[in-house]
Amino acid sequence: MRRACLPMLLLLPAIAAATVAPAKPVKPTHQTFAFPWPGSTQIALVGEEMVRKGSYVATSGAELATPATIGSTVLSAGYYPKTAEDTQYHYHSYRTRENRMGYGFITIGRGSLGGVAEAPTAIRISKSSGEACLMRDGGGKIACSRGLPFRQVQREELTEKDLQQKLFYAGREGRSIILRYWEDSGHFARKQRIREYRFPANFPREIEVEGARLVVLEANQTSIRYRLIENFPVEWTRERTARIGG
Repeated sequence: MRRACLPMLLLLPAIAAATVAPAKPVKPTHQTFAFPWPGSTQIALVGEEMVRKGSYVATSGAELATPATIGSTVLSAGYYPKTAEDTQYHYHSYRTRENRMGYGFITIGRGSLGGVAEAPTAIRISKSSGEACLMRDGGGKIACSRGLPFRQVQREELTEKDLQQKLFYAGREGRSIILRYWEDSGHFARKQRIREYRFPANFPREIEVEGARLVVLEANQTSIRYRLIENFPVEWTRERTARIGG
């Protein structure tokens, strides 16, 4: 009997260690993108991107489609960033008031004794059952609820250091081709900007829009064929204008 119990006793520390393993922090990652490759020839249809360049922060989180209640605490609809994860649960943060970024915020209700209920340190969502719990320091649960419409998603966010620039083909009218420039940033002083540019429809022609240089080879009402010389510059300047090559 002792021989049979020995292997089980040896396994107990390993099982306990796995059970109490701390959640692994989840950190946003910074991503950059650029298209197309300089020197390459491309074809874009009306409404499609011709040139793009920029950066963003990729985050993970839970999207709540409609407001929900856990105990006496009301969770708004919105995005709840994921801060940590283990084998059983996702852990999410929240905001305390409505915000322009669309983050989920909570409104704390009354506790059992009539005072303000305890503020949670995190929202924990079970990977298997979907149960959502408001957690306190030390891992204790304040309240839990099942069946909430949380959905785990990926989200791209712009910080104050991020800028995205895109150039679209908007078609041809008579002897002119139309390009539409779009840019956006997370910086409060850089508002989203959309601007339309028109160029003579005689080809081939080198053009420049906001620092991006390309050669238009041919274009009609439905598509454009072009070769990229240089993508948008790294530095953003509002004074840049469109220029037509000689």
